[in-house]
Amino acid sequence: MSASWQSEEKIPQVHISQIAANGKFIKDIKKFPRARLAGFCQSSAGAAIGLAYGDTLMVVGFDKQWKQTFEHLVIGHVHPYNQRGAKFDPMDWGSARLVASADRYIFIFAHQQEWSDDPNKRDVHQGDMLVQMNLDGSNLRVIWDWGVSHSLDQRLLVHNGHIITAALGDAYPKGISLHRVTEQKAKYGDTTKTVFNHFPYWSPTGNCVHPMAANQKGITYGTLGSLSLKNNRYYISFSQRGKTGIYYPGLLIISGKTMKNPWKLLPVIEERDTNRNPLIIRSAWIGDYLFMIWKKAPYDVLNHKKWHETRHTPRWGDSNQQLCECVLLNERGEVVRKPESLATDFMASEDLFHFANGDIGWVYPAKNAKVEYRSLKLVQLSR
Repeated sequence: MSASWQSEEKIPQVHISQIAANGKFIKDIKKFPRARLAGFCQSSAGAAIGLAYGDTLMVVGFDKQWKQTFEHLVIGHVHPYNQRGAKFDPMDWGSARLVASADRYIFIFAHQQEWSDDPNKRDVHQGDMLVQMNLDGSNLRVIWDWGVSHSLDQRLLVHNGHIITAALGDAYPKGISLHRVTEQKAKYGDTTKTVFNHFPYWSPTGNCVHPMAANQKGITYGTLGSLSLKNNRYYISFSQRGKTGIYYPGLLIISGKTMKNPWKLLPVIEERDTNRNPLIIRSAWIGDYLFMIWKKAPYDVLNHKKWHETRHTPRWGDSNQQLCECVLLNERGEVVRKPESLATDFMASEDLFHFANGDIGWVYPAKNAKVEYRSLKLVQLSR
């Protein structure tokens, strides 16, 4: 199998790395200098990757021998103040996800668009765009150019002939929004049968402010985790700010038939965690249980402070030790194993993934011998 990751330094670089069946790193297959990771998936035809270069977004496809088969500029090279249409939102202001169905790649990402016909009037808005293409890169088409306004984070999966999207917005509407559109309808640009539901569990503030953006006046009081599927139900993990100012994990459980939901906040975890900053959270199924992991505030040993007291968002390369908290849940969202702390990290730009045997894992950059964050760290959890 293979995984993609981004080394974080002054000049970022995206890697596609080959991983053995036992979870060991083999080698880098491809490298993309000066790019940021904007989605990666494998398909029956090979693989595709999203690459962000500033305010432009590319999607590149490969066959099974890792020979490049296509390259598309999806959006960019146009400043929204100068031309109606577009640029990709930098990764601090949105996200991107890429998945494969039986015969297509599907791509969702945040973008900006000029809505005014008056060249002297600045009327720029942000939303998410959903596009598709054949596995050979042909027939690139837009499914929709506006899903959720001020779409700060997006997730995507394909299930039983449907495309499912989840987005976190701070404007119209606020909270988490879920869309489901039939693949066959989307193939011809027909989204009239899109099913929509909205879950306003918190009241975001701000104007296109990413939950983890440093030094911004506004902030969305929650973060979007992972979108997953189990027994015809959709599970969306998220974090939310409580009345006391503490952030804690939550879980949406949504019927795949009715798109209605029960939902879970996790009070056992709330009592344990005292993090006053938004939690970067991810989840994935391992056997019959949902594994959920989130980043805790690392402790600054030198200054005897947690990072929320240092007034900056920690990034790769900080001297702080990263700690994560994890928990196991059943299909009803009930905690079956008490929260545990792990000395690990994971990429905020990507989701957890599955090995062929059903194990789950993730990758993140780690220090190499030159004290650069350009080495791959791989974590594997057995069933």
